[in-house]
Amino acid sequence: MEEDKEEGEMSDDTEMVVDEERVTNDNDTKCTVLYTADKNGPLVKKLTKVDATKLEERAKRFGLDLSGNRVVTQKQIDELYNNFGIESGNERHFRFDTLHLNGVHGLTTKEIFQYLEDYKPVSLEWIDDNSCNIVCQDDISVALALLVHSREIMNKDIKNMLSEKSTYHWREGMPHPNKDLILMRFATNSDKKMTIKLSEQ
Repeated sequence: MEEDKEEGEMSDDTEMVVDEERVTNDNDTKCTVLYTADKNGPLVKKLTKVDATKLEERAKRFGLDLSGNRVVTQKQIDELYNNFGIESGNERHFRFDTLHLNGVHGLTTKEIFQYLEDYKPVSLEWIDDNSCNIVCQDDISVALALLVHSREIMNKDIKNMLSEKSTYHWREGMPHPNKDLILMRFATNSDKKMTIKLSEQ
């Protein structure tokens, strides 16, 4: 009993780890287990077999390499954060449980929810006609969405355009049936709907 407990324990310095274990039940179902640190202790959530399969299939179709399995390591998440320039001192500016999408003009709220259904979207905040925030259940869902549902931008023209217009790091989301290019990143505290004053109209 004690050995089983030690095997499932998390180290104190691990904030987010996605690991895979075999859960024994009548169907011997294999689940992906999500561990995330919380002030009240580690929280454990399980993706169903269908969800885990969807993640894997989408990753393969999009040419993403998750090391041949469904394990997302702390190292991959750290690298993701580094790519976005997130470091000690500026992390308070980011909303780690929220995705910011650009390029969604013409899509309905329902279509955007369906686009990210594997990552448990909770609510949508429209910024303008072309961009929105998607609040997810937790930080790990957003990290998974960025790791599995998007990739680094390959097109140099798009990269150059973004570097001129934005100080943020963007990733290219999976194509939507009605949209060829959707850009994704962590939402920030400044990603809010702009209120236009009467004097500015």
